[in-house]
Amino acid sequence: MILVVAVSRPNGKPLIPEAELARLVGRARLSWADYGEGIKAALGATPAAQWHGAPVEVRLAESSIKVHFSVGVPWNEYAFGFPILLRDPEGRVATPVKYERTATGGVYTFRHEGTLTPLAVPWVELRYPPNEEQRVIFDATGVWRKSGGA
Repeated sequence: MILVVAVSRPNGKPLIPEAELARLVGRARLSWADYGEGIKAALGATPAAQWHGAPVEVRLAESSIKVHFSVGVPWNEYAFGFPILLRDPEGRVATPVKYERTATGGVYTFRHEGTLTPLAVPWVELRYPPNEEQRVIFDATGVWRKSGGA
């Protein structure tokens, strides 16, 4: 006989209360090299496994880099974002300083020191679950968009 135990509510939200999950997200300190295991250690395996998303647009702004992610249930219902990382061509790793929920996911804002032009920062790499590492290359206007995306 096989016994299956549910670890989430019927709406897909983890059994961890949302306020506790927000606290765990705020306390997460992740490294680029150990991102996959670090996420599970910081949030738990179930909340980490429930995050489904992908970048649809990355944009250089005056002193920041904005990354718009399409995000699935249940994470698209939270006012806080899943911990993702960004690395620039000089190897500097950043965590988001701001998250804004949108109708299709959310926009992460990363602070960046120095000049933000496609010549100075031609690309960035993103780290997000389930252990994805994606390099996006900016066009001449400082924007990258997913093919067929936003």
